[in-house]
Amino acid sequence: MNDLGYYIAKNYNIEIFRNEAGNGYVVQHPELRGCITAAKSIRRAIESLQEAQCQWLISALEEGYPVPEPESDCHFFRYRDCSGSIEYLEKDNCFHGKIINIKSLVSYESRTIEGLAEEFIEAVDDYLDDC
Repeated sequence: MNDLGYYIAKNYNIEIFRNEAGNGYVVQHPELRGCITAAKSIRRAIESLQEAQCQWLISALEEGYPVPEPESDCHFFRYRDCSGSIEYLEKDNCFHGKIINIKSLVSYESRTIEGLAEEFIEAVDDYLDDC
């Protein structure tokens, strides 16, 4: 069985939803059933999700519950039926990504994963509003 460090280092996907009232976000790792958080800002929601992921993994490992591997080797955001890549460029010390499976090239970048989530949401909203 692998240890906590092994699973923490994995790239689990992040699904992002606006809450029903439209004044916050719900985020989850779909591969980790029940690993879900919510907050008014996407930054806080992603921070909370990182904390929830750690606790989910600790509990699963302690209880002997099987921990799934990520769906793919790539790390993705999902929001409003759009998917976006997440990559870290060590030479530039920043995260970047692009919306995938669309005809246009729409990219986003940030120094933090929380900032990248904000940029991804803005890019998707702008792209869909222009379509």
